[in-house]
Amino acid sequence: MIFDKLSAWKSIRTRLLLLILLVLIPALVLVLKSNVDQQRLKKDQVRQRVTGTTKVAAANEEQLINRTRQILETLQGFSFLVLSSNRAFSDFNFKNLTLLSPDYLDFGLIEPDGTLFSSAKETNRSPNLSTTAVYRAVRERNGFAMGGLDDLSGSRDAVSFGMPVNDEKGELRRIVYASLKLNVMHSVLTHIPVTTNGIIMLISPDGMILGRHPSPSTWVGRNVAKEKFTETLLKTKSGVFEMNGLDGIERLYASETISDENHPLLYVTIGFPLKSTFAEANQDFYSNLGTLIALAVVLLAAAWLISNKLLLEPINAVISASIRLADGDLTARTGLKGSSEIHQLASNFDRMAESLALRDAELKRAHQEIVSMNADLERKVEARTIELSNANQELEAFSYSVSHDVRAPLSSIAGFSEILFEDYARQLSPAGLSHVNRIRKSVVRLQRLVDDLLRFARLGKQGLKLQMTDLNMVVREVIAGFERELAGRDVTFDVTHLPTIECDRGLVTQVFWNLIANAIKFTGPRQHAVISIGETSQQGETVLFVRDNGVGFNMKNAGKLFGAFQRLHRHDDFEGTGVGLATAQQILLKHQGRIWAHAEPDRGATFYFKLEPEKRHGTPTALMHV
Repeated sequence: MIFDKLSAWKSIRTRLLLLILLVLIPALVLVLKSNVDQQRLKKDQVRQRVTGTTKVAAANEEQLINRTRQILETLQGFSFLVLSSNRAFSDFNFKNLTLLSPDYLDFGLIEPDGTLFSSAKETNRSPNLSTTAVYRAVRERNGFAMGGLDDLSGSRDAVSFGMPVNDEKGELRRIVYASLKLNVMHSVLTHIPVTTNGIIMLISPDGMILGRHPSPSTWVGRNVAKEKFTETLLKTKSGVFEMNGLDGIERLYASETISDENHPLLYVTIGFPLKSTFAEANQDFYSNLGTLIALAVVLLAAAWLISNKLLLEPINAVISASIRLADGDLTARTGLKGSSEIHQLASNFDRMAESLALRDAELKRAHQEIVSMNADLERKVEARTIELSNANQELEAFSYSVSHDVRAPLSSIAGFSEILFEDYARQLSPAGLSHVNRIRKSVVRLQRLVDDLLRFARLGKQGLKLQMTDLNMVVREVIAGFERELAGRDVTFDVTHLPTIECDRGLVTQVFWNLIANAIKFTGPRQHAVISIGETSQQGETVLFVRDNGVGFNMKNAGKLFGAFQRLHRHDDFEGTGVGLATAQQILLKHQGRIWAHAEPDRGATFYFKLEPEKRHGTPTALMHV
């Protein structure tokens, strides 16, 4: 060969150096290719992650918009309210609605010419709102529409939504509107995970920033319609694109459009920075490259020092084994035996290769287990998510059906039976009067059942408003509320000192109301009723109780006690809907508490319960401190 004719190539050192260089070149190519593949994989992973996260954020925001639409559709059907000529009556009802719906800043009515007719703020002014975005959007579409930052109430802390109120001819009579608090929409963003320097934004179709995380105070309220980023976002609508953001940082963005009948209402976009995306891959590349360079220096120095021909054979053996190992053959071994340094190196190499083989086997087993566990977990999470979503949809559909399909017929039955009783009582036989009275009583009972059922259904969505509450005051207020039911009865209330605890005052008041109402009802047969309310200790923990000397019940039936519509006594003996104890249990579960009972037939019953709202402090989305 030509190299054999050159004296320089006859040097063993030169040949060793050449051999080492030839070995390192494929390793360098492998490192470069690995870095390119890692960057491509990272980019695909980020693309999938940002797309999925954007869909989740858009779904959460869409739930808020749909809930607002349902409220406006419900109000649209209350003609006695939205078409009322009594402004004070409308103001009063809208103000109560804001108390029942704390996520909303205002509700009101706008006349067709843009004049404000009614507002939950009970203002005496009647400004013209015909230039507002929500008024113009409703008039243009003659349907549900979303405005910008609230120019209805003069506050920029809310977003307005409107719905037309038309007469039978389809002509506009009024516009009913709702102002959703901006911090409610923004709170959804704060729970969406983003990377460092990542952002999530809500942008209206006219280019107004309605929400941004992080730094909302700096960006919310800006109109960026003329920015290149906004033009790209409105053109993309739902998709993925790369560009510099409004703050000049290059990111990979995903966007989703929330629409209503092909009319865009809101754009949701999330951006992950590309620089940090490739940081990990580049760090691995530089680490591998540094390792490779260090290995080359060591090997070249060794080749330069080892010039004895007697070392060539063991060195070649080590090099051959290292090449196989670098190519992924973990069975590569030198097979050398001896006591010299080279042989010790070969022996250490063999032990290292054995360790790598064992480690590789362990990693493969662990990877297979992780893949299997992740697949199983994803299936469980997906199934649970579908189950929860279906349950929520069924509950909303049921509540809607009760409020619109049951209440109206019941009101009609109640009204006609009342007319029949008042105007035709003399013309009816005693049996006919009895039937009319039975109808009236049944309607009252069914209306009460509908109200209890709606109240029970709403508990699932209602958050806790925690505050320090004096239970002594709560019990006094509840007992005072039963003054009419206690008229003519001999009832003694034995109330011991109760603690002051942190809880939702309104919901806990409902618990005491339901339990005391049961005690009053089931002590009805007693000439002298005694109802005790206090605090005691059971199994080392402090609990509250409500005890009575009423008819009691058989503990064999205690399993049905807290189920909805479950009754242990006949309705002819004791009236009720069977929802009170179920409601009490639901409220206590929201406080991370519990309720149980002990009773004997004809010897009274005792209901024990405990509230532990402090356990909920780890879930801030379910609580509101006041």
